[in-house]
Amino acid sequence: MGPVLLCLGGLLPQLIKFSEARGGMTGSVVGTLVAFNTAGGIVGSLVTGFFVFDYLGLWAGIRCLAVLYCLAAWFWLPRCQSSSRLTVLPAVGLFLLVSFLDVGQLPAVKIDAVNDGESLLAVTEGSAATVAVIRRGDDVKIKINNHYTLGGSGSRVLEAFQGELPLLVHPNPQTVNILGLGTGITAGASLYYPLQSLTVTEVIPEVIQAADDYFADYTNGLFYDPRAQVIAEDGRNYLRGTAAAFDVIISDLFVPWKAGVGGLYSVEHYQSVRAHLQAGGIFMQWLPAYQLSADSFKTITRTLLAVFPQVTVWRGDFSSRTPVIGLIGHLTPSGFDKNTAGLSLQRPTASGLPLLTHYVGSFLSDEKPLGNGAINSDDRPLIEFQMPINQRQVKAGQQYWLAGDALMAFMSSLQQRMVAGEDTFLAALSKADKALAIAGLYFHKAQWLQTQGRIRAAELQLAKFQESSGVVALLSGVISE
Repeated sequence: MGPVLLCLGGLLPQLIKFSEARGGMTGSVVGTLVAFNTAGGIVGSLVTGFFVFDYLGLWAGIRCLAVLYCLAAWFWLPRCQSSSRLTVLPAVGLFLLVSFLDVGQLPAVKIDAVNDGESLLAVTEGSAATVAVIRRGDDVKIKINNHYTLGGSGSRVLEAFQGELPLLVHPNPQTVNILGLGTGITAGASLYYPLQSLTVTEVIPEVIQAADDYFADYTNGLFYDPRAQVIAEDGRNYLRGTAAAFDVIISDLFVPWKAGVGGLYSVEHYQSVRAHLQAGGIFMQWLPAYQLSADSFKTITRTLLAVFPQVTVWRGDFSSRTPVIGLIGHLTPSGFDKNTAGLSLQRPTASGLPLLTHYVGSFLSDEKPLGNGAINSDDRPLIEFQMPINQRQVKAGQQYWLAGDALMAFMSSLQQRMVAGEDTFLAALSKADKALAIAGLYFHKAQWLQTQGRIRAAELQLAKFQESSGVVALLSGVISE
């Protein structure tokens, strides 16, 4: 890209030089060219964003623009009193563009058929992104811009649980809104519950089509259920514009260091979410702890506490390397209702373990549990700036994600409050139910110790888990990453 950008950057000054050589007032020449350059920048941005990507695609669009540059040079060079030998260059460029340098034939998505056994099922190039559906063994997944995976059938248990957990915590969920569709597995799992309506927003229209075409076996009839509607819209803007209110709002996992994602963790967004919750409603914020530093996690939690008086912390899974953490913002400080959704807390969820084994602890905003540090806002986008730096620091070994030992230490500190009886969220539960929450940490530690090869220590943690929870049948072959 370097040589190309260097040439494009020098184009306007060179045109000014050519125009001055033909005579005329310098100010008039410069003003006219700058005006045309500004207009071209505006029109070019619109045409590229709303036409080129949708109808030509990335590589074909680049080839088309290159051809236009060559044609423009062919037209203007003879009129700029330049050397006649230069007029040959556009012709050479056109020849190369349709032969040796024909980028229109380059693949939109890279797949590794040899090492990973990947095959490309579908690819769609749109103004928002290039969306590909890839099969890798038995796993079908959606890939965005050749880099970011939205999810796949191989992680369907975790994805389904992300839609199930907040519906189990709310006493009577009827109306649900989910920000982010992805594969549709999370949204589809929520339809197993007797909801009145489900609204799902997805910013990339091509993702909706991919989910409908290739994940029908995993989405529980999402696209054909009369209770559900899937809208091609930015989730944050949808909430700001709709008059609807919901019992449960779920925010899907997002890559924290992607441009624009920081706004989904801002205090303004959380205030908009709160304004669209029914009385007693809850907001579920899923976070990829394996892509967050401890400081960034505290910033997001502190921001959520600036809007919601109580925030409870949950495990999305028991992974030690790629853990997922959920934060639930509660409109009013409250305790857990044992009869939530009519399900016993001892009954296994989609994860295979009882619900309360996923519970980590709670924060009350009045207690200022994370101090008076800064919060993330639209005018002070801390996450937007912190996360790309953190991501590079981790690669350089100067920073660590909230996983492994750091995650265990964080969860242990919250468990101490449960043991001491300071966790008001569990106050109404029996001793046996509270023991499930404590047992969850033992199970999580066992996973972490097993990945380190410390099998004996992992077995001791599993024994504590069994003793605390009474769950025996799940222990057979349960240690896995």
